Amino acid sequence: MVKIKRILFSFCLLLTTALLYSQSFNVGVSSKNIAMNQRLDITFTIKGESSNFHPPKFDNFSIVSGPNRSSSFQLINGRYSQSKTFNYGLRPNKIGKFKIGSATVKIDGKNYKTEAITITVTKVAQSKQNNWRGNPQQSQSGSQKKQKKKSQSIEEQLADNLFIKAFVSKSNPYKNEQLTLTYKLYYRLQFNITEIKRPKFSGFWIEEVNLGESQRKIEVVNGERYYVSQYMKYILIPQKIGKTTINPLKINSVVRVQSQTQRNDPFSNPFFNNYQNYKYTIKSNAVTINVKALPANKTANYSGLVGAFSMDVSADKTETKTNDPITLTIKVSGRGNLKLLSDFEIDLPSDFEIYEPKIKDNLSVGTNGISGYKTFEYLLVPHVAGKYEIPQITLSYFNPVKKQYKTLSSNEIELKILKGDGTENAPLLTGLSKQEIELRGKDIRFIKVNKLNLQERNRYYFGSYKYFILLILPFLILLTVVLMRKKIIESRRNVALLKMKKATKKAKKQLKTAKKHLKKNNSTEFYISTTTALNGYASDKMGIAAAELTKDKMKEELVERNVSEENIDKFLELIDNCNFARYAPSQANFKLQDIYNQSVELISSIEKEIKQ
Repeated sequence: MVKIKRILFSFCLLLTTALLYSQSFNVGVSSKNIAMNQRLDITFTIKGESSNFHPPKFDNFSIVSGPNRSSSFQLINGRYSQSKTFNYGLRPNKIGKFKIGSATVKIDGKNYKTEAITITVTKVAQSKQNNWRGNPQQSQSGSQKKQKKKSQSIEEQLADNLFIKAFVSKSNPYKNEQLTLTYKLYYRLQFNITEIKRPKFSGFWIEEVNLGESQRKIEVVNGERYYVSQYMKYILIPQKIGKTTINPLKINSVVRVQSQTQRNDPFSNPFFNNYQNYKYTIKSNAVTINVKALPANKTANYSGLVGAFSMDVSADKTETKTNDPITLTIKVSGRGNLKLLSDFEIDLPSDFEIYEPKIKDNLSVGTNGISGYKTFEYLLVPHVAGKYEIPQITLSYFNPVKKQYKTLSSNEIELKILKGDGTENAPLLTGLSKQEIELRGKDIRFIKVNKLNLQERNRYYFGSYKYFILLILPFLILLTVVLMRKKIIESRRNVALLKMKKATKKAKKQLKTAKKHLKKNNSTEFYISTTTALNGYASDKMGIAAAELTKDKMKEELVERNVSEENIDKFLELIDNCNFARYAPSQANFKLQDIYNQSVELISSIEKEIKQ
């Protein structure tokens, strides 16, 4: 009993420590040095379960926006965390140095407060001010920023505040050496993603890395702070030598920015919704990779592998009887292009039957590349008794770190084959399973040598019923083939019609799956299921191949089926919202229940219009 109490006490202590670890209360400002015509953003960030938040008094400042609230919840490695942010937009009332006092909050019953911040307000700045919404944590002062032109275009301003960069782990790899390509998204404003155009990776064998829900961080670029998220990541294995350029990744987006008049007019009313939406294509940098040839001093049995590997060779038994199979297992483990490894050649005498290997792999694609193991199971069947030896098995690969070829070798395996039950010389048919092989030698019967009582029958084959059956049978077979072929052709013609009839039923079934994820509050899987349901409905109902499923094609087909323009716009917008929530979850603020209800209602409404 005492032991149980100690365990419970220790568990509670660890849980309390974990919760306390995630508790904090911080404040951040867009800048500590601003001009009279500039806006000051101040953000309070609370980590932990909180209540009774009280902001400071903003003396000498006017509140033009806020409080703007946002919340986030995370469960990582069994640890639950919660955070809230309160953002205020302020404008200075006069020039001078002013102190913003401490804010207070109660987190898990304990009182916290922030430090006071001193803000210096100067006269109206002459240089262009970069006052984009959505950047509450930027802390560089105006004197630290790079001076820009007054007449900067909207495209240039967007490029300064929203861009994507491509990074490769290695720009001069060897052929077949794996490397990573990472796309990182930098942003300081609000945007919605409408379309993604991935580059073509010609000359590379690729695997996409599942990043899950990417956590955004803050990085400083050219003296300015940005939110940063890992957007995409690929494992590349080059297949040809020489310089290869990977074209830029392109993301079409809609950006919401404050109008030029409001940003430059210190007397404009901030409570009016003076914002504009701009279509903007975010384009990454192109990446050039110079693939080197492997050194010329290749070993005779080079496997084509590049990386770091180990090998284990074993037999399930070393003593057996004739026709009793032996399983030889070769396991290759490591990090590199293991998926490209082919089977081995086993050098054994003709007294053994060797079957094609059974190949298994357990490989994972992670942020550091492809790793795991691959096994080859060979079935060896001895026919003749005696002592044998499975010779040394070798595997040669190239290690790019040490820049040299390596050879792995196994030990010889000695086999002792005993004489079976008089069946050691029995021939063995190929293509049999292991269970069938074990029965060999028992299904052979000797030829009978005693005299047989044979009698001749006075019957002729010509004109018999067997003769007529065999005569008619080819025509019956031909007729059956023709009818079956006709039926197959008709069924193929009706595939599109069948898909069209089942489109609604299939979409509703997929939406039921989405509803399950909705109840579990699993937003990622919910948006995947909902997008699959909407795209699947459009593809099946309108007979559009998945590869040709574009917004323009869907709109064209829906118009032809007399679907109202309102429902078409809602349908395409709903697909865009789901895609945006999947690829930029940190920017999405949709309610899952609203998305679900819209999906059900739209499919039902479109179905009624098509049937009219």
